[in-house]
Amino acid sequence: MEFSEVNDLREPRPHIRWGWACFGLVCVLITATTLANATGLIDLTGNKVLRAQVEALFDHREQAISEADPVGFLQDVDRTNLEFVVRQLTEFENLTQLPLADFGYTVESGRFNSAAVPESLLGEHRKQVHVMAVTVHYQITGVDAAPVAAAWLPVVGLVEDTWKIIGEVTEAPEEGGPLPQGTNGQPWDGGTRMSVIGKEESIVLMVPDDDVDLGWWLSELSWEALEAVMELVPEAEDLGVLITVARDPNIEQAHLTYTPERIGTVAGFTVLQYDQVPEWHAEAKAVTSRIIINEDAIAEYPAAKTLLAHELTHAAMNATGQPTGRPPLWLVEGFAEYVALRDAEGDLVATLAGITGGAAAAAGGLPSDERFRSATASDAYVLGWLACRMIAERYGEDRLLALYRAFDGQRDQDTVFSEVLGASTETISRDYATYAARVAAGQPR
Repeated sequence: MEFSEVNDLREPRPHIRWGWACFGLVCVLITATTLANATGLIDLTGNKVLRAQVEALFDHREQAISEADPVGFLQDVDRTNLEFVVRQLTEFENLTQLPLADFGYTVESGRFNSAAVPESLLGEHRKQVHVMAVTVHYQITGVDAAPVAAAWLPVVGLVEDTWKIIGEVTEAPEEGGPLPQGTNGQPWDGGTRMSVIGKEESIVLMVPDDDVDLGWWLSELSWEALEAVMELVPEAEDLGVLITVARDPNIEQAHLTYTPERIGTVAGFTVLQYDQVPEWHAEAKAVTSRIIINEDAIAEYPAAKTLLAHELTHAAMNATGQPTGRPPLWLVEGFAEYVALRDAEGDLVATLAGITGGAAAAAGGLPSDERFRSATASDAYVLGWLACRMIAERYGEDRLLALYRAFDGQRDQDTVFSEVLGASTETISRDYATYAARVAAGQPR
């Protein structure tokens, strides 16, 4: 465990990518979010006594994880809060289920404003209460090439003159922005005992302990889905990924911070993981992806496999180099849907007729990023998929993949179209509208 200084924070600039409701399920990708820490950090550099005591507290937890010692893990937890103790024990059990190659805590050189402390933790028997900014570093064997970082906001307080962890922040204070993305949304969070499937594989699943059969089924489907992804993205063969089947809706909430209306409506999403918490360190770099699946949303076989293929496509494209010039969402999400549905036998006419406005929805050209964040986001996914299907049919799948990757360092869509497809945005949009009309009419494309 170590202390780290917190750098100046970047301005809020969320990049959130919504998915198409395929077979009634919505697939979501969150590729990057640059957020500001709205609650603020208070410098602890000069408080050497508190710093040393808190450092010792997290050293105990770190050692307890490495030794699989539940007594040591709970040593510094306030025993008067029985509910919190039970959750902490569940967290310990979940953490020690994971095949961890590395694990540790970094207490940032600051603490959150006391306004973030839940009222229930401000008891008279506690002389001092602080919210600490802690980075959890962990690396999963066979999955992660390097440790990833997750934000944690434990509340420490003086209990009978001894510093204890008395709780954790679960909601942002009224004044200020959201908590760091992913806070309380890690694989070990949620209060549900989890089992790990595939500990020695490159696809590892964490599933509720009482739903292991679902986990084995999804594990088998994941490998089938990955094979489908590899047909178009060969580099996916080297992909390592952790898939968490989440029961607690708070897991979703932790990652869908800026779009709370979507909580409970998504089947799954892929989120980039960084080597440092981006909200606290402007130089944070993406190192891998995590996939989170909503347990309640898993339906029948075709939908589950399609969902997994969609999310694994996102993870594979992130692993092979996320373009710095972020492709438009119609391409990001349309490409993932194209890969997921590449071998599916479906009625194109019925699919297009099922969206608002039918083929006429494509008359305005390629769907904008804003449409993916609107009430008709599911329609945008169909339209993005249709655009990618057209490009693959007319220019070849290799050109479709090249188009995605060509946005590296470039944001101008017209330039990329010209270089990769030899056509302008205007031409592609016009061809796309004609293609959609022919599909709707059941005519040769």
